[in-house]
Amino acid sequence: MKVNVTREGRYVPKWLDNREQPEGEQMFVTYTPLDGEQRKKFTHKEKPLYSIEIEGKTEEEIDEQVNEQTTKVELRIWTDDEDIAAACNPKIHLLEEDDGDPIDTWAKLLKVPQTKENQISVLVTEITAELSSLSKETDPKN
Repeated sequence: MKVNVTREGRYVPKWLDNREQPEGEQMFVTYTPLDGEQRKKFTHKEKPLYSIEIEGKTEEEIDEQVNEQTTKVELRIWTDDEDIAAACNPKIHLLEEDDGDPIDTWAKLLKVPQTKENQISVLVTEITAELSSLSKETDPKN
């Protein structure tokens, strides 16, 4: 069996009923998915903090308190979703300003002023969530 692996993804946002438009008129985003090494750069482990009262306690009591706290600590991992989205180098297709200038790069999209009518922040949030979740889902270690 032959399997072709593409190095580019495509996403059609739901924003402003975009998916309800005829296929040729839908705004869409193409992007380059991150590989495992690239994704690692945007993942961080939260260091647990310990609160230990040591004044007036023996070494054994201190050790016991440390052991109690370390067994209760949950490891938290968080990702920089906005940085993941930017690193995927998204290209926007079929989106333009009122004057006809294309909004075709991530940097241009982020510079568009937010209005009640255009809801650009909703679009940015949707694309960010999609690209970030795809990067997490495709991680072979998860």
